[in-house]
Amino acid sequence: MENNGSYVEAIKAYEQSIELNQSYAPAWSAKGALLFGMGKKDDAELAFEKAIDLYNETLEKNPQDTIAWIDRGVAFTYLDRQEESIESRQKALEIFNQTVEKNSSDPQGLSDKAFTLAGMGRYSESIEALDRVIELTSNPTLVMDAWRGKAVAYAEGLSEFNKSLEAWDKALELMPANDTANLSVTWGCKAKTFDMAGRFEEANAAYQKVIELSPGDVNAWIGKGFALKSLGRSAEAEAAFDKAINSSSDSKYWLAWFGKGEALLAQEKYDEAVIAYDEVIELNPTHATTWNEKGTALQALGRQAEAEEVYANAQKLGYSIEPETPHVPPVVVNVTSLGDDDSIELANNESLPREFNNLTMIVDGDENNSIALPNFTMQPGQKMRIHFGQGESNQTDLYLWSKIDLDDAAGNLTLKDSISGIERGYMEYWTPPIQENTTGYWIKKAIELRYRGSFEESAQAYDQALQLDPENATLWIGKALDLSTIGRDNDSIKAYETALQLTEEALKNDPQNAMAWHRKGKILSNLGREDEASSAHETALATSDQILEKDAENSSVLRIKAEALASLGQWDESLQALDKVIEINPSNYDAMGRKSEILVMMGMFNESLQALNQAIELIPANDTLELLVYWSAKSEALQSANRLDEAITALDKVIELDPQNAAAWRIKGFILSDLNRDNDSLAAFEESIRLEPSDEHSWSVKAGLLSKMKRYEESLLAFDQAIALTPASQPAKLAENWLLKGEALNKSGREEEALQAYQNSIDNIDKILQNDSNNSAAWSQKGRALLKLASYDEALQAYEQAIRATIPSSISAHFPDAWIGKGDVLRAMDRNEEALQAYDRAIEINPIFGDAWRGKGEALKALGKAYDASMSFYLAQKLGYEEK
Repeated sequence: MENNGSYVEAIKAYEQSIELNQSYAPAWSAKGALLFGMGKKDDAELAFEKAIDLYNETLEKNPQDTIAWIDRGVAFTYLDRQEESIESRQKALEIFNQTVEKNSSDPQGLSDKAFTLAGMGRYSESIEALDRVIELTSNPTLVMDAWRGKAVAYAEGLSEFNKSLEAWDKALELMPANDTANLSVTWGCKAKTFDMAGRFEEANAAYQKVIELSPGDVNAWIGKGFALKSLGRSAEAEAAFDKAINSSSDSKYWLAWFGKGEALLAQEKYDEAVIAYDEVIELNPTHATTWNEKGTALQALGRQAEAEEVYANAQKLGYSIEPETPHVPPVVVNVTSLGDDDSIELANNESLPREFNNLTMIVDGDENNSIALPNFTMQPGQKMRIHFGQGESNQTDLYLWSKIDLDDAAGNLTLKDSISGIERGYMEYWTPPIQENTTGYWIKKAIELRYRGSFEESAQAYDQALQLDPENATLWIGKALDLSTIGRDNDSIKAYETALQLTEEALKNDPQNAMAWHRKGKILSNLGREDEASSAHETALATSDQILEKDAENSSVLRIKAEALASLGQWDESLQALDKVIEINPSNYDAMGRKSEILVMMGMFNESLQALNQAIELIPANDTLELLVYWSAKSEALQSANRLDEAITALDKVIELDPQNAAAWRIKGFILSDLNRDNDSLAAFEESIRLEPSDEHSWSVKAGLLSKMKRYEESLLAFDQAIALTPASQPAKLAENWLLKGEALNKSGREEEALQAYQNSIDNIDKILQNDSNNSAAWSQKGRALLKLASYDEALQAYEQAIRATIPSSISAHFPDAWIGKGDVLRAMDRNEEALQAYDRAIEINPIFGDAWRGKGEALKALGKAYDASMSFYLAQKLGYEEK
């Protein structure tokens, strides 16, 4: 009944079983698992609690009952009581170990041990035990189960999908052709592995195999639907979800309705999508993504008020959109050098021919210093020198016969449409010896440094650019962004305010400047002035539309329109504008890259990756920097989709393009750490250090990894190296490294030295606060260190100062941290009601912080609210919380 989707009937069956025997724990557990899968978590909780009570009674009578220990552990897992779950499974493991010690060749004992190890997350040990089972026995059932166990461990535990698929194939080879039940389940598991590996065509085929074996299998139809949806075959996906709904005797399985809603939304059948999402909400009202998707459908129907109400519900339930990643277009376009004879060199680095028609070239913004260009076309890969003097034009040299003199050092050129007067392009030029004295050079340098995570150095590069061009609002915004990232909020606000002043001056001179209106909106948003920001974006949108009425093919203005729409949350419309840009110029990989970013924000990871793949194909093979950027973006998108193995593959491509790219090795190290592949992660950071031995951050992360691996002496040596490499002019980094070293010392039992390390951290923080008493990051950091010293009153004051010093906007990533820290201190002081309020405030600001949910769970637990606590722990785990 469960596989065929009759969940209500299955629940009734378990309830009948319970009526016959109220003390039958497995029926309570099975009922709880079904209720949990249906989204009825309150009822599931009660069922699991009852099951645990009954398992306890069983184990009092027979403490050697391994099945009871394991099933009890499973129930604790559903309740997110992980320590008790591991403890229960450990009891079973001890019994199995005793069996294996008596007879090391007992395949059944080894099999039982292996599956218990897998349930405890010890997948490598589980696989070793299963290999031993396969070696010892010819019993087809035991061998088949061993291969299936290996397949699950490889896929769900180690993310080694190819090995998992090989194991599923081995299991299938051993199954009799008439064993429909086992064949169906195993093909379904194999299909799920294909899904996890992002191999959707093969997943679809595997789900189809399940359906051939068991036509009424609801889960197979649902899996097939999502695979088809990932392949962009939304109409077929809709049909599959309908099959799932119709195959269920109660027609009330919420995931099928959700999938149908997604398929309808992709086909722009918005009315029907709303109906499908309403079915989901009736069955599972706490599914935040459904609320958000319903809002998208309502917005597409023009029902804005309803959409806003629905979006608000989604956010209350924890739905969160990742913040927009700033997209910085290249400043230098198609200009490579300045020759001795006043010439510039253009290059068409795109994959399609580029036409230059009806253009006037303006030098240094001076309309009186301009010349009309003849119409010409450049083929892909072609270079052309444009000479301002006299000569005979040919395929590689174009002579303008003008008296224009370019600046001997550097300047800029604007290309304007001679007929419409619309700007078509902007270029900067310089002579090679003085590149470092140009704005363009320092902007490029800043972007490269930001890309490597060197935000302080990036801000310094913007300072260099601002010395050359102090009235460039875009430079001030770039600097502000870097300053906010490193917690210098006051300086960041000042930079944003300068950018705002310059932008408003530009708008006084040109009220129809759509780009300036959009820029103003972004600045206001970063300053927390959201109402004014929305108004500016709406003006940018209206101004863009006015221009497009006269020139519908103006791709530059269409890009501005797309950005304004994205800032207003109108992502579908933004994508439509970007699609128009791409339609006008199919080789515009920059627009495809922006499309990919928006799709990531919408959670449409597969579509985002398709756009990125198209962009990468269009980038010239010799444009290493652009390829690096886009392969890095692909890795980020894959990380967002939790396809971490593929993200590593993308990073390997980055490393192939740039073997000296230490940043790529660092990111690879972080991903490997997320996969709990600590040895591989450590190797990646060691390679990063080999490439950049003076990078204190890599040393610090390496030290943290070694501490996690309980290699404390090596960890402390690495922390010492990180501290030695950190200059005294960077007290924030010194403070962080001393704090982390203190934690490592504490774990190694050297408590007195740990206290001194915490004090060293505070001493460095105080140096920051002497010069910037409103530095929220420093106050938060001080709160952490004081908490470690058990100086609770002072820690509380520090966190409250951090909160006061930070404006409630996107300007500071440290704002939620301060509330979480305040909650931790209050909880340590046994002021749990107040702690709960602090955690709730952090969650209200940003609901994706696992630390906040974990702290909330601990506070609720201390207040005796077990159920609420368990749900908070569950969310913390799902958000990636790890014990520190």
